[in-house]
Amino acid sequence: MPAPIIQPGTQEHKHALESFGLTPSIFQDIGARIFGGYSQATPNDVQTAAGTYAYFTAIRALRDILCPLGWELHREGNIEMVLAASSQFAITASSGDKNTGRNEDEPQTRNSKGSQTSELVFKNRNQTCLFPEMESNQPSYDPDRTPTWFLLYHVDSDKDEIRMELSLPIDIDVDTLKVNQWKERIILSEVKFDGTPINKANQHELYSDFDIEIKRKTNE
Repeated sequence: MPAPIIQPGTQEHKHALESFGLTPSIFQDIGARIFGGYSQATPNDVQTAAGTYAYFTAIRALRDILCPLGWELHREGNIEMVLAASSQFAITASSGDKNTGRNEDEPQTRNSKGSQTSELVFKNRNQTCLFPEMESNQPSYDPDRTPTWFLLYHVDSDKDEIRMELSLPIDIDVDTLKVNQWKERIILSEVKFDGTPINKANQHELYSDFDIEIKRKTNE
C-alpha cells in the first residue's frame, strides 16, 4: 500500500513540520544549498562529483541550519545525520529518483544502500508513532527506538528545480538494495534554480551517497 502523503500548503503539513520544530523556509534554504553544492561540479571532475557534492552539502546544510536550533550532529556507524534535541527522531539525507517530491508513484533512493542503512530502515518499521510530539520523552538516543527520517532530494535539470520530501523509510528492495517503501511522506515545496545554468556533462552519473555495502557470502 502506498504511503500516506502530506501535501504542502495544508494544515496537516504545517502541523507535521511543527511537530519536528521545522518550517518550510528551512527546507527552502537547505534545497538552495544543495543546488549550490551540486553546481560546483565541472566537466573535469569525476562522473559522480555533482552527486557527491550535493550529498555532502545536504548533510552540512542540515547541521549548519538545525544545530543552532538545538539539534545535534550525530553519526550512527557511517550514517551521517542530525538528532533532535529531544532525541526522539533523527534526519539523514539521500538522493532520490525522479518520483521524489511527486504524488504519482512512490520514490526510491537513487543508489543502493549498505548494511547500516538497512538496519536503520528495518528498525523504523517498529515505530508506532510518526511525529515526535506523540511520543513520551526519551532521555537519550536509542537506535532501536529512534526513527530515522530521510530528507530525500532530486535535482531535476529539465524542470530547473530540486524536489524534496521528508519521509520515513521502512523497506529496502532485496534485489536493488534501494529504499523503496515509506511509512509517511511529507512533500516539500520545490526549489527553483532561478535561471542558474547547470552543467549536464555527467548527468548519467550525478548521484553518489555513502554507506557500507552489503556483501553477500559466496562459496569458495
